[in-house]
Amino acid sequence: MKTIINAENQQLEMAQKITSNKHSAAKSTKEQPCDLCKIFLWLKRKQREVSMDTYAVSRYIRERINQAIKEHSHELVLGERKLRTLLSFLSTLPRMLSDVVKAETIIDGFVECGMLDANTKTCPDMDQILATCHRKLSLDEHELCRNKFDDLYHLHLDQGHVADDIYKNMGFPQDEDVTGSKIRRDATVTRESFQRAKCLSHPYQKMLRYQVTELLEARETAKRVGVLQKFQKILYMNIMCETSILRQMQQRQHGIIQDIGTAELQDFEKAKPEWLKGFIHCRLFDTPDGHVKANYKFPNKGRLKNCINHQQDCLIQRAYDLKHTVVKLAVPQGEQNVLLYDEVPITEEKNEEEEEYASDIE
Repeated sequence: MKTIINAENQQLEMAQKITSNKHSAAKSTKEQPCDLCKIFLWLKRKQREVSMDTYAVSRYIRERINQAIKEHSHELVLGERKLRTLLSFLSTLPRMLSDVVKAETIIDGFVECGMLDANTKTCPDMDQILATCHRKLSLDEHELCRNKFDDLYHLHLDQGHVADDIYKNMGFPQDEDVTGSKIRRDATVTRESFQRAKCLSHPYQKMLRYQVTELLEARETAKRVGVLQKFQKILYMNIMCETSILRQMQQRQHGIIQDIGTAELQDFEKAKPEWLKGFIHCRLFDTPDGHVKANYKFPNKGRLKNCINHQQDCLIQRAYDLKHTVVKLAVPQGEQNVLLYDEVPITEEKNEEEEEYASDIE
């Protein structure tokens, strides 16, 4: 199904004036002509009559197939018996198909399911189509099919498919399984193999597929944007924290300081809790949800006086212990130039987005 509805294949079929259709997802042995024709039965019977010794060309085909199998022996591993059986079948298959697959053999399957009438073999036979039903239809049901035929026909011409709800609204009885339970065939274009008979090449169905594709792409883009926003928010909080630490070091040492590794515990005191969390997160995890997967809990910020000699487990102490650790978190390759989180001036004023990040990672 995926191969048929592929956009490139659909264009190729259109150029070749090919129309693709599908059967209903039900009773294949009653409704589908390829399953009703005698080809498979006759092919099985023909196997008993034909051998490689019957036709000289079969021996040549066998040699070619055997050589191809040897070239791919690392991919196809078969026992001696299975190999002999496979070679025998494939080498005689062309001859058997030429004897069995004939036009009248194929047409018989279409006649039996009602897709072609028995006399002219050109038009569908409604009575024969209705005869594929597993139960006997009432006269009222027969009359309903005839009365609604034109409406269903034109609807199928317009849309290439008749939805289950339309049959229900027209008064058609709902399908039943072998146990008598009601079955709804309400699959959408996202699961076409489960739908009723339809024209896969119909422009309306192509439009529905296109809309679904656009929707899925939009969801994927939104998901990607959401992940990038998490990356950039955490990295932004890390920058805020590093800037605050460097500012405290500069004020304390009266000079330009570039190395956070030389910072002291007191230099972390002015950083906000959400900044400290970003600082810690970037050095412990390489993904935005790494703390969740690791079941990592962020403590309170704490007070500087309680952090001396590790008297209290707090954000200040944890951030200080990680000052020599290299940042692990990075925006995925190829997404570095995508700005999703608006940068704001680095100040120590209240920032709503920073508080939102703090609630997100908690």
